[in-house]
Amino acid sequence: MTERYYEAMIILFPGATPEKSQEEIQKVKDVISKFGGAVQSEVKWGKRTMAYTIKKKREGYYLLLHFQAKPSSIKPMTQAWKLMEDDVIRILIVQKDQPQLAKVA
Repeated sequence: MTERYYEAMIILFPGATPEKSQEEIQKVKDVISKFGGAVQSEVKWGKRTMAYTIKKKREGYYLLLHFQAKPSSIKPMTQAWKLMEDDVIRILIVQKDQPQLAKVA
């Protein structure tokens, strides 16, 4: 099966230190590579206030990833991220028609 392009918005628990946040980001990217995907680009939006409380948190660390993977690997990736409940608050994955590299503002 051919690989497709995806965009993932992941909200992480806000880490106390930048090193902790970097470790969490690396864990998220490792899940993509574990299931045969390749990260094309990443944009760290940083700590932001959420519109409503999720898992008793008002703030989250937003991460936007563009990656390439097989469609059959998306469900296992999502399940792996959901099991990382100490790091990940929310996940949204969208399929893209073409590769899209994130622009850093």
